[in-house]
Order: sequence, then structure tokens, then C-alpha cells
Amino acid sequence: MLKVTVSGILAIAIIFPGLMFASPEEEIKEAVSHCKELARKNLDQSAGTDQDELLR
Repeated sequence: MLKVTVSGILAIAIIFPGLMFASPEEEIKEAVSHCKELARKNLDQSAGTDQDELLR
């Protein structure tokens, strides 16, 4: 059982190294950056749209 547990942890560490070593601050910064990018794309797409149309 111990071998299976250790093997599983090593497999996760190899496949997803970011899960093992990323700090919460880095994860938050990445999420904020992603949200900002989506907001910019949304604003760019609705730039020429009338405000009343956006509120519908």
C-alpha cells in the first residue's frame, strides 16, 4: 500500500509540477491576469455597441 501511495504522489508531481510548488500568490496572479484578458476581449468586442443594446 505504501508503494502505491508513494508512486501516486510521484506521478502527480511529475505530471503536474505546478500543483506541488506553486504558491497561492502565483495562482491568484495568474487567475487575475486571465480575468483581465477576458475582460479586455469582451470590451473590444462590444466597443461599437450602443449601451442600451449591451443592457438587454
